[in-house]
Amino acid sequence: MQKKSNVKNTLLEKPLLVFVHISKCGGTTMMDILGNLYYQHGSLDNKRESFRLNNGHIYKNGVVLRPWGKTPVSVAEYHQLPQRIKNDILVIQGGLGTHHEINRACKYITILRHPVERVISYYYWAVRRGKVGANSIGEYIINNKLSLLHHIGEGVDVEHDNMMTRHLVNAKEDLGFGKLSPNHLYQAKKNLDKYFDVAGIMQRYDESLVLMKNILGWNLMPTYEKKKVGSYREEIDKETMGAIIDCILDIKLYDYAVGKLNRLIKENKYSFNRDMEKFEKINKSYQLRRHIQNRVSSFIDSKRIFQFFMRHSKDLMLFLRTQK
Repeated sequence: MQKKSNVKNTLLEKPLLVFVHISKCGGTTMMDILGNLYYQHGSLDNKRESFRLNNGHIYKNGVVLRPWGKTPVSVAEYHQLPQRIKNDILVIQGGLGTHHEINRACKYITILRHPVERVISYYYWAVRRGKVGANSIGEYIINNKLSLLHHIGEGVDVEHDNMMTRHLVNAKEDLGFGKLSPNHLYQAKKNLDKYFDVAGIMQRYDESLVLMKNILGWNLMPTYEKKKVGSYREEIDKETMGAIIDCILDIKLYDYAVGKLNRLIKENKYSFNRDMEKFEKINKSYQLRRHIQNRVSSFIDSKRIFQFFMRHSKDLMLFLRTQK
């Protein structure tokens, strides 16, 4: 009599979820959402973990996956990792083509944003980061006093040159500024249809999340916390707007993605409408809870600071007197 096998199906038999993160398209929030979802499902060491495949290396929340050190793990080395660790990788932040790199079936998702808003947001984000020395592009813009128009006109930063199309043809920096052609747009649309289960739209974030839940079969409802986002105060003049609109490939790709999102919602109309109502209630409750937790945490921090100064007020006064 043949014994039944006790070997359980490994997670590798399930497709790996790959999130293609395009800058200034709500990706940080999306990684938080995925971290929450896959932590609940059980991930590496039962902690909230996310993974990123970037430049041929696999990372875990910016820290290298290899458990015995911080040396980058190459794609070749990935295949030598213990099966236990491979099985615990459920979702990564990576690029199109990850399935070829690691020889594993993958499902792809991404978030797109209207190109005009994305380009403007990226410029002011880089400037804010540059002021604190955290972004080399931003520092360059500040040091050379470049307006958005002049920065685009330099034709150097590919972030302003159809970056969404670049991601979907896996040519983020391989092709120089202005080197994309209508053929790349055609290929990007083709890849969107062939590889991506859902391409969400930032302006329709909640709808995109609910659609992902339906199509990817998440058991839990995705939730997220609304955070303060950077804003730009300067009015964008017509000349600058015209330079941004020259990213014509991204605009056409965005319109195509919006159309596809609408079709998917229509195809999943019953489950989508049902889950949309649930999502609105659950996420509203989650955001309220997070708001209260943040206020309490802020109050506790303020109280601790106050107590610290009260305990050390005499020492502080003596120190200030000695500085006169």
